[in-house]
Amino acid sequence: DDPERVLGVCVLDGEEIITIAVRRRRRDGGIGSALVATAARDRERLVAEFDADVILFYESLGFDVRRLDGGRYVGLLET
Repeated sequence: DDPERVLGVCVLDGEEIITIAVRRRRRDGGIGSALVATAARDRERLVAEFDADVILFYESLGFDVRRLDGGRYVGLLET
């Protein structure tokens, strides 16, 4: 592995997670969880809107997940 290669990214706008992305081959290795944990360190809460395919990811991190109109979901994590 190249130590300079980016493995994942978490884009924030204040307390809102805009996106989390981890290289496909590196998923399930804790990178996404570590990115969210780092973001949560300096915030009282985090909010994310997402599709159904990542509900388990957010729930595993302690987010309270609710369904929105239109089939998307929102998660809230209070730290």
